[in-house]
Amino acid sequence: MANLSKVKIGLSRLLAVAVAAATVVGGLGLSSSTALAATTTTFSADTSLYMSGPPAITLTIDSGSEADSLEVTTTTFTVVVSAGSTFTVRYPGPTPGNLANNGGLASCSYSAGDNVIAVAGPVTATFTPAAAPVCNTVPASSGGGGGAPAAYAYLLSGPVDGGTYDAGSTVSLSWNAGGLGVSYAKISLSTNGGTSWTTIVDQQPTSGSMSWAVPSVTTSQAKLKVEGTNASGSTMAYTVSTATFSIVGSAPGADDEEIVVPPVEETPVVPDPDSDPNIIGGFSPQSALNATRSINTDLDITPAAEETDVYCVSGSLIKSADSSAVYYCGADGKRYTFPHERIFYTWFEDFDDVIVIDAETLARIPLGGNVMYRPGRRMIKIQSDPKVYAVIRGGVLRWVTTERVAQEIYGDDWNQMIDDVNVAFFFSYTIGEPITEADLGLF
Repeated sequence: MANLSKVKIGLSRLLAVAVAAATVVGGLGLSSSTALAATTTTFSADTSLYMSGPPAITLTIDSGSEADSLEVTTTTFTVVVSAGSTFTVRYPGPTPGNLANNGGLASCSYSAGDNVIAVAGPVTATFTPAAAPVCNTVPASSGGGGGAPAAYAYLLSGPVDGGTYDAGSTVSLSWNAGGLGVSYAKISLSTNGGTSWTTIVDQQPTSGSMSWAVPSVTTSQAKLKVEGTNASGSTMAYTVSTATFSIVGSAPGADDEEIVVPPVEETPVVPDPDSDPNIIGGFSPQSALNATRSINTDLDITPAAEETDVYCVSGSLIKSADSSAVYYCGADGKRYTFPHERIFYTWFEDFDDVIVIDAETLARIPLGGNVMYRPGRRMIKIQSDPKVYAVIRGGVLRWVTTERVAQEIYGDDWNQMIDDVNVAFFFSYTIGEPITEADLGLF
């Protein structure tokens, strides 16, 4: 990656460095003379993290990462991440080493040629990077020029470990499979701890979700398995869920049939307009809402390339069981953060549809950026600027020039429709054309 600067640490001394970015030759870096950071700080650019070893290792801290402090030695680094923040570090490829740690995180999460670990707070984790064993799940290509990703299959959401479910109730399942040779996904149930399996669904899309009707059996040893299968139905990869759960119903009989539940039909989505008509001239909150029905549209997120590993379902809300941070899964397979719950509530009514996934799977999903206010819902401002702005698609802000304009757009309670935005996140937005009384026909 270009424009990466280094934090060089002496051979025998421990150095506490701030997470604040300091300007140095070559780009953004960490200043070894800066005091330990006292508050959460965001990295505004990809930043190199250098450990002299032996062996000497240079890692990359991803732009957008947040941390309270970072302590580096010649062979380790310790990061403190608060609740709601994520710190992403990568061991660059093409043959990346592993990122062993004591934070309960994966040491190897191969993504696009790098080993990428996302640390979701609250956590304090010490990493001991090593050049070997190599973290590389991509098989060599016989034709040169790289290879297809290794086959994989994951259950993203399902029954919780230790949970009890009544026969006939429904449980939301979501999964992701792909890689070398994988064409479909298959979900199976075991009622005896994994000794035998009964198919729930087969030949499903590699990325999808469904409402599963819990069958009429009684067991305390239920488990689920997801398989990635090829066009002939052969299993290329599989994962057995770590959750063991109970089902309360009737005991299985000799004539029980295979449990097959079709996926839920999704309601067709009306496509968004090609652009927001509110970009110039008049402004209508409802028109702005209609022009931006999804975060994918607002952030202009395009689908991931076919060869890219994707570990979440586009448009879903995800979190790990050990963190309160909720993310939006974009069409590109990346997760997007909500800087504040007020932003979340402009897009969603509640947290009922959040999918809980394991921390290792979450760590495989790279950060994509910040979610912005949904156009038409609220007006925003920053404390240092008296101007109030209406939001349109793409995070474009239009200055509401007079009280009369605000009242015309949002009614008599317009002053209750304003949120203060932290100046640290104001950079996500751009300033567009102002909204004047003439634009609204107020003469």
